[in-house]
Amino acid sequence: MPPASFLVVIILILIASPGAAPVSETVYDILRYYGFPPGLVPRGVATRFRLNSDTGQFALYLNKTCSFKAYGYDVRFQTQVRGVIRDEEIEGLRGVQVRMMNFWSNLVEVEVIEDGEEVEFSNGFADVDMPVYNFFNIPMCGCGFDCRLPSFATT
Repeated sequence: MPPASFLVVIILILIASPGAAPVSETVYDILRYYGFPPGLVPRGVATRFRLNSDTGQFALYLNKTCSFKAYGYDVRFQTQVRGVIRDEEIEGLRGVQVRMMNFWSNLVEVEVIEDGEEVEFSNGFADVDMPVYNFFNIPMCGCGFDCRLPSFATT
């Protein structure tokens, strides 16, 4: 086998290996790969997602800030969200705020706990645990998880 062909085969084996991060690099694929439900990031505003698979450092870029209500909380995503993602844990999170008791607080950590049954959100001082199934659907800016499609009258 010529050396160039051998190199191509090695690259294909590395890409296809089960331990490799997903090649598609959509934010939802990456979340699933690391054990998170897809509903942690709103739909339709992510323009780019960058991940350093060696360190877990990521950057999510949105085309606008995004706010919505979710399970009694006001949530706001800035145009850049950064942090470090590992299996079932996001640390050093920046760019996501939640309004708790009439003041905005930065989320700094998100973790899947209880054998994958709950998601724990932390602002560094307090934690809130929610069932993981709450985040199987993906929220939208403005209406969150409670979006209603317009009904069309037929004549």
